[in-house]
Amino acid sequence: MCALSVMQTSDGFEKILYIKNKKDGLDPAFELRPELHNKRPAWDMIGSIHHTLCWTPYESTDGEFGFWSIGNLWTRDENGQATGIVFETPEKPVGDGPAWLPSTATKSLRPPLGFWTRGRPWNGEVTSGGRQMELIIMP
Repeated sequence: MCALSVMQTSDGFEKILYIKNKKDGLDPAFELRPELHNKRPAWDMIGSIHHTLCWTPYESTDGEFGFWSIGNLWTRDENGQATGIVFETPEKPVGDGPAWLPSTATKSLRPPLGFWTRGRPWNGEVTSGGRQMELIIMP
């Protein structure tokens, strides 16, 4: 399990997201993309062109609600959305979506804080594999 720390820039979005290492230090993990994706910031995993922390809309909401996940923005689908979604989901989603959508549905401009665990981010279903990282605000 890794802890992920965020630092905010002057424009209001976090430029670098950090993963807490085993020695309680911080290693840079994700870097803010220069362009928005679905009108929200997205962060590329440092050292990988195929992993981006991004928001994907639910088609049934005309882009109003979506879910946060790690996906591939370099090979997008026919609608311009991330492919290859990683099976990691927030344990405590933002929770601002309507009841008829999965618990991970949100309008949030930032990914949920707290633990992320193995699971399906589009519906919040947890699978075996346990916690993968913790998204936290840097003190």
